[in-house]
Amino acid sequence: MNEFSIYLWMGGISTTIFVLRLLMMLFIGDDGFDLDADGEFDGDDSFNLLSFQSILAFFMILGWSGLALRFEYGYSSGHAILMACGLGFIAAAGSAWLMGQIKKLDVNPIDNRLLPVPGLLGKVYQTIPGKGSGLVKINNNGRIEFIHALSENKTEIPAFAEVEIVSVRKSNPVTLIVKQTN
Repeated sequence: MNEFSIYLWMGGISTTIFVLRLLMMLFIGDDGFDLDADGEFDGDDSFNLLSFQSILAFFMILGWSGLALRFEYGYSSGHAILMACGLGFIAAAGSAWLMGQIKKLDVNPIDNRLLPVPGLLGKVYQTIPGKGSGLVKINNNGRIEFIHALSENKTEIPAFAEVEIVSVRKSNPVTLIVKQTN
């Protein structure tokens, strides 16, 4: 097999796999693969240079850039393979970094959402019993939200009554402590 064929196969096969994975992700959904294995692995998931995606990016760029450097730009075999490997490594590192940034988007909504602040007014959507929780409708930074609420003084607050947020409990679900204003 000659040098041209090696670069062509490397770029072609890895690009085909990449396109198939992309189509699967778009039409089937989750592109993750499960693997059961015994043992322990301690590592940072946000920057995984040896992921399937990164290895795929490495071989795609290695194949296509090696082909272009060697046969389009006329570099020698040694220079072409070194530069193609460098470009492939940059692509793998970029892919790993990008996947790490994307994983950061999957956040715990309790810790990272904009919580309502004390003093904000709202309306009771579902009656708040004296010894239980109801729902309060608030406008939180331009977003209408329905949040669990408790009465501050343990008295029942009827539906549609206007309330003021006294405090916010960061629990799951977020719970407001409210008092009736009218």
